[in-house]
Amino acid sequence: MKFYDTEFDALISRIIDETGREKNLLYVVSAGSLSEVIIVALYKNNPDNCYVDFGSATDLMTHERVTRQYMIDGTHDALQSCWMFDRKKISIDVDVVLTCYKRPQVLRQQLDAVKNQTLAPRRIFLYQDGIDGYFKVELNDRILADFDACKISATNGGVWKRFEFAEDVCKSPYVCLFDDDTIPGARWFENCHVNMMQQRGVFGTNGVLIKKPESYPQDKFNAGWYVPNRKTCAVDFVGHSWFFEREYLSRVLAKPWRGKYKLVGEDMAISVAAQELGAGTYVPQHPTQILSLCGSQPKFGLQYGTNEAAISISPDNLNRMRQALVEIYADGWRLLLEENPAYREEFLSVLERKPVSSDQKPSLNFFKSFTKNFLPILRQKPPIFLGERSIAPHVRNLFGLQAEDFHVLEDEHNRITLSTAEAC
Repeated sequence: MKFYDTEFDALISRIIDETGREKNLLYVVSAGSLSEVIIVALYKNNPDNCYVDFGSATDLMTHERVTRQYMIDGTHDALQSCWMFDRKKISIDVDVVLTCYKRPQVLRQQLDAVKNQTLAPRRIFLYQDGIDGYFKVELNDRILADFDACKISATNGGVWKRFEFAEDVCKSPYVCLFDDDTIPGARWFENCHVNMMQQRGVFGTNGVLIKKPESYPQDKFNAGWYVPNRKTCAVDFVGHSWFFEREYLSRVLAKPWRGKYKLVGEDMAISVAAQELGAGTYVPQHPTQILSLCGSQPKFGLQYGTNEAAISISPDNLNRMRQALVEIYADGWRLLLEENPAYREEFLSVLERKPVSSDQKPSLNFFKSFTKNFLPILRQKPPIFLGERSIAPHVRNLFGLQAEDFHVLEDEHNRITLSTAEAC
């Protein structure tokens, strides 16, 4: 207040004398409670410039010390900091490919989440894979009209086909693909792009760090929406959503595993492509307190990712994943823990909770032994499962059941119903 009463007018006069007649200047103002008063005075003199209150953002330069919590990595305030970029030097254009398979009820929600990103996509495309079976999904014209282009396959092409489609239609420098069970937070593209500017690579929302190829997928580390990570971390490969440079697509589609593994392996192949180009695979920060940064909002990831349409629910597909990983690894894929065993502790240090592994829980070994020796006996007679629909996929996966062997006797109000015929 004393400065304002005695020196403020002289300060404004000096600034106006030096630069007050110039245009298109950026004034960085960092003067505590006087900042807004200074900005008002300068703007009244010349509205043809930009005046920004930088607050304490310049303190590290002017005072050479930390003065606020947002300057400390990992704090709540630091995680909400913004990143500024020059559109003349950096392109932020990203094309998006959504996938529709057996979860058409999720498509509208996913499309809205992509449209409402803080970093808006340039174009949004849809690849609808066919279903080989007793039913098919037909999307109405209203939702199809919301896409820049669509491809509807009459037959089931598998997980690699959407990458082929992306190479045909995506022209922007960056591409982002989504599984059909993935609903991103509003800042997902922003999160990926900020990280891409710091280190090139593939960025995804569910990262996998391999312990031993032959024991995948049972024995691994995860990071992302399912196991939140405070800071961006390197992983072997990612899933559920992939944000990467378009040039990777041709390398992915050239891999020999594309024709051998119809339902698995595409997530690993894109990390191999990045590695060949000298880039890595990463999971951007997924802090639990800022869900807008997540590539998959946890409540929807759990709800949609564990139903009967999920590829990972099938024990046969889990075996295919292992086979694909072992083969890709044998072709020269370099895994992080093999290259640097010490990275394990660095990786675990950024997770918000320590993951449970089989070597930490002896009781899990007993459970594995039980399922191996006794479940084949139980499978001889298809059980009737009486319980909540939400846990039905886990029971189906546990017993290795097919749809026709499995019954959830439950109505839409979550009440158990049992007719006389079913009781018999």
